[in-house]
Amino acid sequence: LWGSKNMNESWRFVPSAGSSLFRSVGLYDLAGNLVATGDTFRINKTTLEVSFPNVCISGTKSYIIRSQYEQINNPGSFVYGTDTVNVNVVEAVQVNAGSNQSIFKGQNVQLNASVSGANNYLWTSNPLDPSLIPTSIVNPIVSPSVTTTYTLTATNASGCKASSDVTITVLSNCINLTNSFTPNSDGINDLWKVFDAFDCLKKVKVAVYNRYGSKVYESREYKNTWDGRYEGKPVPDGTYYAVVEYTLVSGKVIVSRTDLTILR
Repeated sequence: LWGSKNMNESWRFVPSAGSSLFRSVGLYDLAGNLVATGDTFRINKTTLEVSFPNVCISGTKSYIIRSQYEQINNPGSFVYGTDTVNVNVVEAVQVNAGSNQSIFKGQNVQLNASVSGANNYLWTSNPLDPSLIPTSIVNPIVSPSVTTTYTLTATNASGCKASSDVTITVLSNCINLTNSFTPNSDGINDLWKVFDAFDCLKKVKVAVYNRYGSKVYESREYKNTWDGRYEGKPVPDGTYYAVVEYTLVSGKVIVSRTDLTILR
């Protein structure tokens, strides 16, 4: 006990000469675990500024700053000064790898990620996708051969990291858009085929135009059934222009365009 009860005056003495008795300063969590050792910078002969670089904080947290001093009259023994600091993070690393998507094998897709509060990016994939090049941009284009999950990890200047995942589902290649058929009733290639199987599809719409831009065939629920007729009559042999709109079971819409040759 120092002083007397109800004492209303106290004094603090700062040495003006001699070597410093300061030895170290640390940042601790409220459980007493060391988080980081501080770096000090002398402002003047009696004051040090301390910093704790590369401490990653999310949300609001409280820490204890503890300074260590050697006792002037008992070398090798130490006394400590402590203070509590509350840290409120108002800007943190935020990562969104984008929405899950579905593609057919052999197709490309762009990963539509977004990042804030960071300037270093790294994509990884599971299983490993060799098409994921480069891995250090926000929106790479990939072509996975199997269903793959991609993880984007973003890091800010303080070393804080955040991650987000997106899955690209690779569907069986049920689409098979042919660009010719021979509707001559010989039982071979008599109908225009635009898919191999309907299991990956919800709906198929088609439209066929002649070289003058006039529509000669249309179906909103196409099932590989066109035999080359328009209003009940065979269209002339030749090359036409076709637009096919596939709606996948995932809801994604794929539009394909092709020249279509009819030969009898």
